[in-house]
Amino acid sequence: MERIEAEGWYIGVSPVTFAVKRCVSISRRSVREIPGHHIRRLIRTLSRLQAYRSTADNAIIIIMDLLVWEIVIFVISSLAVLLNLLGLPGNFVPAAGSLVAVLTGNGTDFTWMWFFIFLMIAVSGEILDQIFGAAGAKKTGAGRAGMWGAALGGFLGGILGSMFFPVIGSVIGVFVGCFALTFLFEYFFSRRDPEESIQAGIGAVLGKAAAIAYKFIAGFVLLILMAWRFWAAG
Repeated sequence: MERIEAEGWYIGVSPVTFAVKRCVSISRRSVREIPGHHIRRLIRTLSRLQAYRSTADNAIIIIMDLLVWEIVIFVISSLAVLLNLLGLPGNFVPAAGSLVAVLTGNGTDFTWMWFFIFLMIAVSGEILDQIFGAAGAKKTGAGRAGMWGAALGGFLGGILGSMFFPVIGSVIGVFVGCFALTFLFEYFFSRRDPEESIQAGIGAVLGKAAAIAYKFIAGFVLLILMAWRFWAAG
C-alpha cells in the first residue's frame, strides 16, 4: 500500500480498496501539491470500486427478483393443489409454473425435462380421476348415465360446497354431489331401482375418493420437486 501525507491528508491506495481520512481542513493549494500520478491512481481506484459496487448491487437485485418470483410461483402452485379437492385440475398450475421457470430461469434449476415431468404427473392425475370415478360406479353396476353423474356431481358439488363452507364444504360437496347425481342419473335415466342406484352412488364415491387422493398426493409431490429445484438443487 502506498501512503501519501499532505498537510493533514492521509491517502491509502491499493489495487482493491482505498481509505481517505481527513484530519484537518486543507486549502485547494494543498491539494494541488499532491503529485499528479497519485491523483490519477486514486481516480482509477475510485472508478474501479464504483464498478465493483454497481456490479454487486445489480447482482443482489437480480437475486432478490428471482427469489420473489420463485416464492410467488410456489405459493400460487400450493393454493392450486387444493383445487384437487374440488375435482378441478389444480396440478396443471405447478406444471405451468415450471414452464415459467424454464423460460425465465438460468436453464439449470428447471429444464425442459423437468417441465415434461411436471406435465405428465398433472395429466396422469386427470386421467386417473376419470378412470377411478367411472370404474367405482361401474363396479357396483352403474351404467353410462351413472358414470356421467359421478363426474358431473363431483364437480358441481365441490363448487356449491365451497360457497357455503370453504375447504371443508368443498370436500363434503364433492362426495355428496358425486353420490347424488350418480343415484339420480341411474334412477331416472338408466331406470334402475333405488337399491341399485344407491349401490352405484356408493361405488362412485369410493372411486372419486381414490382419484382425489391420488391427485392430492401427486400435487404434493409436485410442490416438493418445485421447492427442491428452486432452493435446494443449486
